[in-house]
Amino acid sequence: MSAASAAWGAAALPPPGTPARARAVAREVEALLLQQLVGALRRTVGEAEPAAAGTELWRDLFDVHLARALAASGGVGLAHLLEAAMTRPGAAPAPPPSDRGRVAPGGGP
Repeated sequence: MSAASAAWGAAALPPPGTPARARAVAREVEALLLQQLVGALRRTVGEAEPAAAGTELWRDLFDVHLARALAASGGVGLAHLLEAAMTRPGAAPAPPPSDRGRVAPGGGP
């Protein structure tokens, strides 16, 4: 696990199946995408001098903070689209992990 992954931590989420949960999950997904984008963009820029010890940790944590700030301020609109898809009437919830990959008796779902 990278330092950036550890920095995300386990955020307290609202109860499953609620619009607040969909909103929180959508924002976290957008923030993770933005963190990857920010990190990739930063790596395209050369360094003026060799990095000191701990510099990579600092950069990873900065990427996480910047990504969360971007997502909290509206991001790129991905969270809004994800939330709408998750709360759309008729959107079926994912089956419990224990049921995934199983075939029901008779071969049907």
